[in-house]
Amino acid sequence: KPFSLTLGFLQPHDICYWVFLHSQHPEELPYPQIEAELPPLQPNFNFDPREPEKVKQAWRGPQGAWGKYMSKWPDWMWRYYRWAYSRHVEMVDAQIGRVLDALEDSPHADNTVVVFTSDHGDGMGCHHLWQKMYLYDEAALVPFIMSWPGQIAEGVQDRTHLVSGLDVAATLTDYAGIEA
Repeated sequence: KPFSLTLGFLQPHDICYWVFLHSQHPEELPYPQIEAELPPLQPNFNFDPREPEKVKQAWRGPQGAWGKYMSKWPDWMWRYYRWAYSRHVEMVDAQIGRVLDALEDSPHADNTVVVFTSDHGDGMGCHHLWQKMYLYDEAALVPFIMSWPGQIAEGVQDRTHLVSGLDVAATLTDYAGIEA
């Protein structure tokens, strides 16, 4: 019979709690042995001076997330945050690998649609921001990957069509041949 399995992975979504735990940053990197692994700051790390004043106040004012948690972070702390975020992503990668291995070991591998997506991105320090509540690409763009052997072309990147999370259910019901 047809089946549906939906998995929701907690990480890296809860990286925000890492920020809260590190809001009073230590004076030095807590794990000096990882210093060489810290990623560089991205080219758009600094604030965008064209931001509207309301956006600046919402994020950078004393009550905004940056003002409350990260205004005193040195550059190495932002790099440490990006490093930690990558470790959260690695946890998800490992679990997705386990699911895909189990699917490959089953008789359903050639007749199963696999979808990978997310509800939002993360600022990752771009524009000195984190989390999701603004319209920079880092927060607004999400991964969207679909696989269905023999039905969806493999290795194709479509950068032409706009896709919304609203499209997922309708697409899957269409593939299943049932009414949305």
